[in-house]
Amino acid sequence: MEEELITGKREGFYGFFINMLEQRGIPYIDTHYALMDRFRNGEELFLKGDPVHLNALGSWAVAEFLYKELKTRHHFLQK
Repeated sequence: MEEELITGKREGFYGFFINMLEQRGIPYIDTHYALMDRFRNGEELFLKGDPVHLNALGSWAVAEFLYKELKTRHHFLQK
């Protein structure tokens, strides 16, 4: 996953998974670009020595992005 954030490409399992969702018409929210921007700004988003699993900051970045996306797309999250 970390390498995909560097290259900006959908490769490996990530690419396989996204392609599978798209082929089946399954809606999803892609957090890739939100993570990519933060990663390129030097934020450490993954567990040390593990380029796949997010650390607390990475998890927070995903949660923050998902909240904003869901709030924008779904009125029930509006206060």
